[in-house]
Formats: sequence, C-alpha cells, structure tokens
Amino acid sequence: MKENKVNSVKNRAQCNTIEKIAKAMSGETRVRILCLIAKQELNVGEIAEALNLTQSTTSLSLEKLFNEKLVTKKRRGKFVYYSTNKKRIEVFLKLITQTFLK
Repeated sequence: MKENKVNSVKNRAQCNTIEKIAKAMSGETRVRILCLIAKQELNVGEIAEALNLTQSTTSLSLEKLFNEKLVTKKRRGKFVYYSTNKKRIEVFLKLITQTFLK
C-alpha cells in the first residue's frame, strides 16, 4: 500500500521541525526578543533593559531560542551578543508554506 502524503516520513519530519520551532517561538517574551534583535545585535543586559525584563528571564528565553537555532550569539570581550538566525527563520517559513499552503 502506498503511503499517503500526510503520513509520509518527509511530511512527518517537516511537521516535527515546525512544531519544535513554533514551541521555541511561543510566548510573548520570546517573540518580543526576536523582534528586537532582528534589527540589531544586543547583549542580555541590553535586551532585558529594552523590554523591561529581568536578565534571568531574558537569558532563559534566549537559551530556548538558541537551542532551536533561531538566534545566533557572538562573544565580544566579556559580553555575548545575540541576533536572529535569518536562515533558520527562512527554513521555518518555507516549511510552513510547503506544508500548509500547497
């Protein structure tokens, strides 16, 4: 019996990836962080101050985003600067388009 498109291994893998990225992006704090660092690289303190968050909350949110490769980080001196991983976000949008809009 042929495997239909909904149950195909490729489709399940795509859905898995979409789910992981969507979970990482869920929540107002993480979305606000992504919006802020999409415009410029910032460190934890700068992000926390700009969004009126604690550094602990900011760090935890950045860790979740980093684990799903939605943000990148670069060390400069004693600070770590974060920015959005545009390529990963493009992959996410492409998967959404392929899965739901075709």
